[in-house]
Amino acid sequence: MDKPDNRPAAIWGIDVATEIRARYSTVVGVMQHNDRYVTAPLYHTLQGVTVHDRETGDSWSLNGVGNHVFISPDGSLIAYDERPAQQWFYANRRDAPLVVAKLDGSNPRVLNRIYGGGIVDWFPDGSRLLVLGTQTFGAKRPALWHVNVTTGEIEKLDEAEQMRNISLSPDGAWAVFLTLFEENPYWNTTWAMNVDTGEQRRLDFAGRYAWVGAAESTLVYVPLRESADAGFAVWRLDVATGERRQLVDPEQTPFFIANGDWALAPSGTHFAFVSSKDYAIWLIELSP
Repeated sequence: MDKPDNRPAAIWGIDVATEIRARYSTVVGVMQHNDRYVTAPLYHTLQGVTVHDRETGDSWSLNGVGNHVFISPDGSLIAYDERPAQQWFYANRRDAPLVVAKLDGSNPRVLNRIYGGGIVDWFPDGSRLLVLGTQTFGAKRPALWHVNVTTGEIEKLDEAEQMRNISLSPDGAWAVFLTLFEENPYWNTTWAMNVDTGEQRRLDFAGRYAWVGAAESTLVYVPLRESADAGFAVWRLDVATGERRQLVDPEQTPFFIANGDWALAPSGTHFAFVSSKDYAIWLIELSP
């Protein structure tokens, strides 16, 4: 997102081959469904969003859905948690009905309900939702669940004192997350879990990560540094096999990321980051 001149702010794209910059979307918001739809909160309320269809140019408002909706992989449905924005309970105790409706907000139906947390994402086949929260009011340990969008059946995957950075693999087979504040330090790291078999793998790093879209169980991650003077490293990891290799060695290619601001191309071959040295966007080509 940028505002390089006197025109309104917009989402811009830069061609990595030619470095030509062009406006990608005049609507600023969360892009979903292969960037066809952009959702943005309604300014006059905390309980609604506007959906913009970049393909047709149509826009419509959805009221009573909170400040974010999740569009299904086929683009036909939305999912949201229907908790009141101003409910006085602490966030981890708020009642959050899980709702699925048509794309225009019609025919809403409550699948199930949780306390605290909320929806994480759709599974790629559109059959389930991944959600975080508890099913008991006041429970201290949140859990990760998947919810069938046809039947509303809910099944627990795992629980922890705190779960962060939850992300589904492109094929929906693996969920990766960071656990924190466990009494046993062994558990305070990043984990991968097979959502169908329950198999868990300790990935043994802390830091941001992103899935390689062309490789269903592979992610690229940037671990936390040992000191502020050290450069950043980039690693590639197949969570299914455990195969791991370093893509960028900070001793050979020192670079410094501002505020964890980086992005991975879907192919996994380009790594863009904002440099903390000059706050410009830089690009690193990665080996496949």
